[in-house]
Amino acid sequence: MNTTRLPLSTVVATVLVSTFALPAADRPALPIANGPFQPTMESLTRYQCPDWFRDAKFGIWTHWGPQAVPMMGDWFYNKNWKFRPVNWTIHMLVDIVSKNGNLLLNVVQRPDGSLDPEVEQALAELAAWIQINGEAIYGTRPVPPYKVGQVCLTKKGEKLYAVYLAEEGQTTLPERVQVPPIKAVKSVKLLGSKTAVEWTVTPEGLSVSVPQDVRKSPPCEHAWALVIEGGRIE
Repeated sequence: MNTTRLPLSTVVATVLVSTFALPAADRPALPIANGPFQPTMESLTRYQCPDWFRDAKFGIWTHWGPQAVPMMGDWFYNKNWKFRPVNWTIHMLVDIVSKNGNLLLNVVQRPDGSLDPEVEQALAELAAWIQINGEAIYGTRPVPPYKVGQVCLTKKGEKLYAVYLAEEGQTTLPERVQVPPIKAVKSVKLLGSKTAVEWTVTPEGLSVSVPQDVRKSPPCEHAWALVIEGGRIE
């Protein structure tokens, strides 16, 4: 007897097409697993994301198949694609986190499972940045107005974080960082630096002066995070 073994995907597709080709009244009831959701908008609006998901903020996954932004531009491995600069990825991460989001960064492997040198370099720079500034990312919560000019805001407990995003071609901090919404402060420090920064609070908000030696040798590239104790946003 001649038999042909069909792929499982073909069998499943055939069953689904055959089922939904029937009149609605004759279709078999599909099983629905028990869970926290019901097929209503009210069910969705009541759901609260678990803290482990809200705290995660940033993840990396890699595979051989389709991919997503921000590392590349195609839906498959392409040796001719143009890589986005790492500062674009860091700025996207900070902006997303400041608005209560998470970023999952996808990295596509070559057919042999290896990574392009540009990807390895970008991941190394990301790791170096996170090692210094991860406190302002992981486990944080959003703070309205979320972003003011070049500064994104997050918070964790009683601490506020103001992350200054470098402008195009900028390699170090400016002489002064302005954070208008913050109107009360007990202390300010720059993550990754042991040098104290000077700061004042005026009716216009928090103004932080960055010492010259810190500007000559900044703790990282692309974005810099200030930790603000006792801050109040108005």
